Amino acid sequence: MLSQLGPLLLGLLLLCIALIIGLTARWKLHPFLSIVAATYVFGLGANLLAAWSGYTEPVIPDVTKALTDGFGSIISGIGLVILFGTIIGKLMERSGAAITLADALLRRFQSRPALAMSVVGWVTSIPVFCDSGFVILSSLQKSIARKTGVSSVTLGTALATGLYASHTFIPPTPGPIAAAGNLGIGAGGLIWVILFGAFVSAFAAAAGYFWAVHGTRGLTANLDGVMESFEEYRASFSWLPGLGASLAPLLVPIALMALGSLANFPAPAWRTPRCLRDHLKPS
Repeated sequence: MLSQLGPLLLGLLLLCIALIIGLTARWKLHPFLSIVAATYVFGLGANLLAAWSGYTEPVIPDVTKALTDGFGSIISGIGLVILFGTIIGKLMERSGAAITLADALLRRFQSRPALAMSVVGWVTSIPVFCDSGFVILSSLQKSIARKTGVSSVTLGTALATGLYASHTFIPPTPGPIAAAGNLGIGAGGLIWVILFGAFVSAFAAAAGYFWAVHGTRGLTANLDGVMESFEEYRASFSWLPGLGASLAPLLVPIALMALGSLANFPAPAWRTPRCLRDHLKPS
C-alpha cells in the first residue's frame, strides 16, 4: 500500500525543507525559486521512491501540474488578502507610521530597551515584511544602544526575534496566509488565524527576548559604521501620522475580519423578528 511510503516521504520532506534553507541562506537564492526547486525535488524523489519500492504508478503523475494547481488555488482563495496586506505594509513603511508606532512603544518600555525592541519588532512586522522592518528599525536599535549603553547585539537580537515571531504567525504577511490556505482556511477564517497566531507568536517573541538578554552577554558590536541615527531617519519625513492614524491600517482590517466572522455565524430562528420570519417564509 502507498501508506508504507509514509516514513520515506516524511524524510524526503525534511530533506527538501533543509534544501530550501540551504538555497536561501547559503547560496542566496530567492525564496520563491528555492521553494519551486524543492517542490520538483520532492515530486521527482517521491516518484523514484515509489518505483524503488515496487509501485507501478507514480505518486505524483505530473509535478508541474500539481505545483501550478496548488499555487493557483491559494491565489484564487486568498490572493487579494496577500495583495492588500502588502499594500498596507508599504503604506506604513513609506508614510512613517512604523516610526510613530516605534516611538509610542519606546516611551512605554523606556526602562527596558531590549524589551522595547522586541515589542516594536513584534508590532511592526504584522503589516510590514520582517526584512523591511529590520532595515527601518536597525538604525533605531543602534541609536538606543549608543544612548543606553546596552549591547547592540542584544538589541538587534531582540528586534530580529520580535520581527520574525509575528511575521511567521500573524496575517496579513503572506506566509501565514499561505499556510492557512493550505489548511483550507479561507479569507473568512483569517480572524482566527490572527488571534491564535498572536497568542503563539507572543511566546516565540518572549523566548527570543530572553535569549537576547541572557544569551548575548559579553558580545559587542562596532557601531562606528552607523551613518544615520534614528533621529536623522525620522527627520527625513516632513510629516508623520498620529498614533491613531498609524494604528488604523492594523486595526481596521482586523475589525472587518471579525465582523465578517460574526456575520457568518448561524442565527437562531427565535432571534429573527416575527415580521421578517413571516416575510421570509417560502410561498
